Amino acid sequence: MILTGARLSVVLGLTWSDVDEEAASIALPVVKGGKRAPHPVSGAVFTLLASLPRSDKSRLVLPSPTSPDRHYSVSGTEEAWNRLRTRAKLDDVRIHDLRHTVAPSPHKLVCPASSSEIFSATGTLRPPPAMR
Repeated sequence: MILTGARLSVVLGLTWSDVDEEAASIALPVVKGGKRAPHPVSGAVFTLLASLPRSDKSRLVLPSPTSPDRHYSVSGTEEAWNRLRTRAKLDDVRIHDLRHTVAPSPHKLVCPASSSEIFSATGTLRPPPAMR
């Protein structure tokens, strides 16, 4: 989320066919719940993806360890995030907040996207609060 600006459910539902390393993009919904379209992402995304195991049993990038045809659950991921942020004493950082970190400063992530492409990738029509 922090590298793409995508919603948690979108990241969890990402399939290997959504990933296009040659075009330096991943397919994300244009708007919440909408049709997917390619969106440029930084090389850090592909470094992370390259570190993930691939299985012939699943088309998902983040398959559930117990059921490869299903992705990790949103609630389980949020619970893990809450444990992590409690240990790190980050009381006021929600998991959803991570998606807004890419929009204010894509150049810091070496992201080749323009502001309008970032707004499109995050499924927003307006700049995030940090840019208003």
